[in-house]
Amino acid sequence: MEVKIRRADLRDYRDVSRLMMDLVGEPVGERKEMWRQALKMENYVAFVAEIKGKVVGFIDLFYFPDVGHGALLGYIQNLIVDQKFRGHGIGLRLIEKALEYTKEKGLHEIHVLTGFDNKVAIGVYEKAGFKRKYLCLEAEL
Repeated sequence: MEVKIRRADLRDYRDVSRLMMDLVGEPVGERKEMWRQALKMENYVAFVAEIKGKVVGFIDLFYFPDVGHGALLGYIQNLIVDQKFRGHGIGLRLIEKALEYTKEKGLHEIHVLTGFDNKVAIGVYEKAGFKRKYLCLEAEL
């Protein structure tokens, strides 16, 4: 199975939205408008994985200057692989592409958040070299 990883663009909205439905469900706001805004940001990048022209995976990340470290840091915001294509290393390939990009940009660290019970995602991130270091707290506004 040949997997192509490429930078995402506006034309990928339908496929990305379909994958996001599986990851987070219905949007609380305007998903399409957020996609447009994010793609315009210099500190944002998104990649899709394709098999035979069909988008089967997605990853995106933000990076920013961190005063504490005096360096650029990044956060993987979303990672999702279509259920039919899980277990074939596509998630790991997307993470590796994101890490390659962050190294090119000179980032010092990259972080990711996932649920405590998401053992599959945790395993993929650890396989890619991530370590368990912090607890993340969240407040919905």
